[in-house]
Amino acid sequence: VSTQSTGIEPQTCMEEEGMDFAADLEAEMEAELEAAMQEEELVSVHEDEKITPVCDQAAAVQQADEKPAVVRRGAHPGFFWGMCTMCGHREGSMPDNGCLGEPAAQGEDAIDGYVVVPEAGGMKMHLSELERIRKKSKPNQTRLTLVLDLDHTLLNTCHFSALGEQHVAMLNQLLCTEHKDCPQGVHDCDAMLHRIPWMQSWTKLRPHTRDFLRNVSESWQLYINTMGDRNYAEAMARLLDPNKTLFGSRIISRNDQEGKTKTLEILEESLFLILDDSGSVWPKHEPNLLIAPRYHFFPQSSRDFGAGNSLLESRRDEDLQTGWLAAVEQILGRVHTAFFASENLETADVRKVLAAEKSKVLAGVHLIFSGVIHNKRKKPESSRWWRLAVSLGATVHTEQSDEVTHVVAILRGAGNKTEKVRWAIKRKLPVVGVGWLEACGQMWSRMSEAEFPPASENLVNEAELALKVAGGGTANQAEAPAGLDINQENGAELDPVLETLQTAQAQNVGAVQGTLEGTLNRVPRE
Repeated sequence: VSTQSTGIEPQTCMEEEGMDFAADLEAEMEAELEAAMQEEELVSVHEDEKITPVCDQAAAVQQADEKPAVVRRGAHPGFFWGMCTMCGHREGSMPDNGCLGEPAAQGEDAIDGYVVVPEAGGMKMHLSELERIRKKSKPNQTRLTLVLDLDHTLLNTCHFSALGEQHVAMLNQLLCTEHKDCPQGVHDCDAMLHRIPWMQSWTKLRPHTRDFLRNVSESWQLYINTMGDRNYAEAMARLLDPNKTLFGSRIISRNDQEGKTKTLEILEESLFLILDDSGSVWPKHEPNLLIAPRYHFFPQSSRDFGAGNSLLESRRDEDLQTGWLAAVEQILGRVHTAFFASENLETADVRKVLAAEKSKVLAGVHLIFSGVIHNKRKKPESSRWWRLAVSLGATVHTEQSDEVTHVVAILRGAGNKTEKVRWAIKRKLPVVGVGWLEACGQMWSRMSEAEFPPASENLVNEAELALKVAGGGTANQAEAPAGLDINQENGAELDPVLETLQTAQAQNVGAVQGTLEGTLNRVPRE
């Protein structure tokens, strides 16, 4: 972790090669302990070949010399596995002479209590120690920090048991095409689809993921933060970063966090951004967020969220050049450039830079809502859609005027046009649904109004929205996954594939792939 992202001085921060932060912090505390022992001239007291704990040694020295020993009394600075990282006493106990850690603050400014620190492997750290580390924050001169979610943001994973035979056949077809040029194994090539037998699952990377990670890693230090468990997080990290050059050990899983929300305690808020498909799991860091349209490649994923047909079922995928990750890469580049162009890096705040960039998306747009916000709402400006429009740079009006350029509407029932909608049609102004605002916010660009007509309810169809933004435009512009025949008339020709799979059940996946290649060559293609 760089000094930019952790707020720790160079001698205590994690090396770029991926030295574990928790181990580094523990080493710092051990050094402080040794210095304290030398300063106070503490000595070990041996009894029956056992060593008395260091905090009890101070008392032994005091009794032996009959002189008051000067021992720093303070709270335990932190705990690993229930033991103090400084004195070794268990959580909930305190030696008579106090812990040898830094004394807690006193008086009105005193802070007490402990917090779980995800960046330090789930270590429990005293708030005074956390504050001490934060105060040492120094902006890195070239890099900021980017925290990345996994599922539905960078990739999509599905268990074997959740797939039907037809979908398995389609996936094996894709697998054969992608891996035919990487005989040494799935981790030795840039394949996007992976079959992971030990996890009993398939994983599909979002298009442009590998190039995205390589490109942004030059300007951003990368973290993984997922609600998946540690084993899953590390398995996905190996797929994304087999050489450990992108993430190192900067992997945060649900094992390192409390509850069902995510947080970061040490990283300085003004110096990091987050990519995640859910804003609700980051209640403390909303200004740092770039929300991703959920990537539903597998049918089960789409069903879990009620999002209609998946990309696999639709025989579509996001476009490499104009999909979401490609758009976000450009945004991050502009944010990074603007941040380091600041006159004073000590006071620069990446959240403000991001907000300024976002406000350019709909700059110059003047809109009114019709049927979207209840007319009896006391503070309409607090509604989700009003706040989204303003954050994108649009000006929201409450009445028709010559300044209005768009009407964002919900039509209650077929042909039920509101007064504002009729007014807009008469003036030939664009009338769009709330999905237009959602898409503009996700893609950070002004989307085609024609693709987002008013809907009949105040909800966004996630599947429809995903297909529309997949290729930066209409669903028809979205790409089929490489190697997957999208000719619907050839559906019957997949039967030989199913037959081949059934006869090769006892063989390993490599043998199945080899058998399938010959079979699939007989399937007609467009």
